[in-house]
Amino acid sequence: MSSVPPKPIQKFNSLSHSIIALSTAYQEYNPLFIKTLHSLVLLNGVDCIITKKQTHEGECERNPPIHGEFHVLPISKCILVGIITYCHYKANGSVVMIIDDGSGFSDCIRWIDDEEFDRYQVGNLVKIQAAIKILSLANKKRVKVEDKVYEGWTCVRELHIHSIHMVTDKNDEILHWLHCLQFRRRIGVPANEDLDINRLNDMDFQKQIMSIPIHNGLETFNLLSEKEQQFILASRGMEDSFLVMDGDERLLMRYHGRDCKCQMEYKDALLYCHCLATGEALDPEFLFRDALLNKLMAMESSMEGSHNGKGKSSDLTRLEFYYNSIFDDADLKTLARNIVHRTKDPDINIRRLYTNTFKHLRNDGVLSLLDANKDIYLLMSKEGVLIPAILQLEIDNDHWEYQFEMTGKTPSNKPPSLPKFLQKGVSSSKLRLLKHMVTKIRKNPAHDCTIKSTNM
Repeated sequence: MSSVPPKPIQKFNSLSHSIIALSTAYQEYNPLFIKTLHSLVLLNGVDCIITKKQTHEGECERNPPIHGEFHVLPISKCILVGIITYCHYKANGSVVMIIDDGSGFSDCIRWIDDEEFDRYQVGNLVKIQAAIKILSLANKKRVKVEDKVYEGWTCVRELHIHSIHMVTDKNDEILHWLHCLQFRRRIGVPANEDLDINRLNDMDFQKQIMSIPIHNGLETFNLLSEKEQQFILASRGMEDSFLVMDGDERLLMRYHGRDCKCQMEYKDALLYCHCLATGEALDPEFLFRDALLNKLMAMESSMEGSHNGKGKSSDLTRLEFYYNSIFDDADLKTLARNIVHRTKDPDINIRRLYTNTFKHLRNDGVLSLLDANKDIYLLMSKEGVLIPAILQLEIDNDHWEYQFEMTGKTPSNKPPSLPKFLQKGVSSSKLRLLKHMVTKIRKNPAHDCTIKSTNM
């Protein structure tokens, strides 16, 4: 029997976001008492039912017993049956209810149409399917799951009703109670905490249902084949993969997005990729934009090499260029014509492609218009412009704060601020990433010497 590599799997636990969706209980509407709803604990951002480990009778090898000190089951939706004790129709098209199922009260909200107005009244017995939503945190709670201690929260919750209908048969309420008890038994809550299920129903199929445990995402993952496990491990930049990355890799993955598979040459140099790019209808595959940015990177590289004839990375110079120098480039113009040649008016669309691409690059924080009259642009590369600018800002801030500490008075000059070309287009996530990089450089100046010639 082939075995799955242990190292990646050890990174998983019952609360791993990458495998929570494998739990059918997380996707389904689960029958719950309202008191169970109020006992949910928010762990790792997910509502969970936490029960002591319990081995179920009738389990087979295919259904291994629950592992760990606690059984953690993620929950997102539920089924309730209860009486409406409060009902208020609001002007925004919603109705607010309080439902009592005998074990507690729950706030509920539903968006309705004109046909449902005044349909639900106090005293109606209803069955609802709803999503569980958190209103506020209540009390902190520490839970140990598989040798890892999590800080969780009990919360104030409400239900967003997806479907609701009147219950006319009183037996439906009893059946709902039975389903809730069965559900609690299947996830490991001892039967003696509630009514003995076997006394309510001795039917064989009911016993069979109770003997089948409900698996959380981790247990389901361990039942999959090696090929399926490897597919999950390798897919979509899961959060658990952050655990095997260093700090810089984690920040870059968060910045570009966990689904980013871009491999273009300028990705690191410009902190830019297709996942962050504004789309353009004339160039949906970014063919022209890629060629343009590669051209600009080559121009910047040639400037660095011509600075001292050696092309060292420490001799960076920011690239300022005229718009016409790009518009008149023969290779780019040929590519642009090939891209728009099937449109109704290629000549007009070529100029439109240039104009729109420059506009998107400005909005995306890759280009900055330095002089509108002369059409002079600045390529905002990481090493040539962004890091030197943030570094200078950090140094100026330190000097400003030092003056304040030494004199006890606010300096006459204003606090340093970002250069104008960074105040528009550069996202807050990019600024956070750059500040992290600059902090690392300042702690270890030998880490990167490219900041020595800012030339700003």
